[in-house]
Amino acid sequence: MKLPTLLFAVLLMPISGAFAENDALRDLFSNGKLDAWNGAGYVLNEGVLTTTEKSEMLVSKALYTRYVLDFDFKLPAEGSYTLVLHYAGQGDPQKSGVAIPLLGATANAAAAPTQAHGSIAGLVAPVSPALKPAGEWNHQRITVMESTIAVELNGAMISRANLNDLSAKQPDHLGLKQRAGQIVFLGRGSEASFRNVKIHEMVPAANTAGVTEAGFKPLFDGKSLQGWVHDPATTHEWFAQDGALKHTGKLGEPRNLWTKKTYGDFTMVFDWRWSHRGNIMPQPIIESNGKIKLDEKGEPQRIEVEEQDSGIFIRGNEKSQVNLWNWSVGSGEIYGYRHEDSTPDEVRAACTPKLRADQPTGVWNRMMIQAKGNRVSVSLNGRVVIEGADLSEMPARGPIGIQHHGQALEFSNVWIREESTPSTTDSATHDNP
Repeated sequence: MKLPTLLFAVLLMPISGAFAENDALRDLFSNGKLDAWNGAGYVLNEGVLTTTEKSEMLVSKALYTRYVLDFDFKLPAEGSYTLVLHYAGQGDPQKSGVAIPLLGATANAAAAPTQAHGSIAGLVAPVSPALKPAGEWNHQRITVMESTIAVELNGAMISRANLNDLSAKQPDHLGLKQRAGQIVFLGRGSEASFRNVKIHEMVPAANTAGVTEAGFKPLFDGKSLQGWVHDPATTHEWFAQDGALKHTGKLGEPRNLWTKKTYGDFTMVFDWRWSHRGNIMPQPIIESNGKIKLDEKGEPQRIEVEEQDSGIFIRGNEKSQVNLWNWSVGSGEIYGYRHEDSTPDEVRAACTPKLRADQPTGVWNRMMIQAKGNRVSVSLNGRVVIEGADLSEMPARGPIGIQHHGQALEFSNVWIREESTPSTTDSATHDNP
């Protein structure tokens, strides 16, 4: 079952987006705690983050890829501090991330051009920044769109960089290859204060006109869990924020989220990403025939992967799950059929992705799933990974579910088009599988 070329053009076009001044920024320290961060030596008091002599790294637990970061900062005249974006989570942040110096007025006057305030450290010099005198608050805004970083100081644009261009010139700089990562306040004993530290995450833009004209309807409204089986009193980990449907990553019941409506034949398209890092774990290598690769002793061969696991349940059935995960085989795999020894060889092979098309952890992916009769096809980031897999035990109709398996993740632009006549009992109740 080949996926239609027109749908590829309409739904799998490059992801883009923009930030408008009226978009809401949320406070990263609004709860008065640092429980969303790793690190020590910082004091948070009445919304002001202050360093101490013991301050080193304060690292966000969450990953960010497309966002506007706003903050006020105050430094001594000789003060020197560093903010790191796209940190890869290990190693020296200034090498495995993108470093942006924050300097006091005197320190900035003495700095080399590519080490001045607001520079891309060592790489891109800013326009001469107009810093306020020591003891006064400055305001800075940084806009990050995967490979593009723009820095504004006190309302004036002072630097802009394209990481793709920089990486081509500096291939050994690991941070320039990152398109998502953690935010790091890198103090190392420097004196500094921050307040009004706010962020607005930008979800991928949807080609709304294209999908509605093609007959698609939203499964997620971008601001609530309307249309999903959800009780706020018992389901705390699923929530809507910044246009995304999110899960915190904490285990709890119910783990999975189900549509109130049931579906037969359909085409579904959505964006998704992992929003926190996973643990590094050994997992078996899956060959193109769907079987585990064995060594000369007949033992499974394994490779270390960043463990991430979720999936989309088709028609209320856990076995008919299109997996989202970081295994070597890649997302799109239909694990319930692929891993069973009793599954015919041709079906196991069809349930195994043709290639790994996943973006790195933290970066948005776009997936399309088409279920027609017992056949399922999947595309990921514009590449067909599953084509016409025959799922003989799949029910004819049922709700769609999003699995949670212990990792934080997000969904956006969730659209569906029914390919058969809808049932008159669409508000169906059901036992969650």
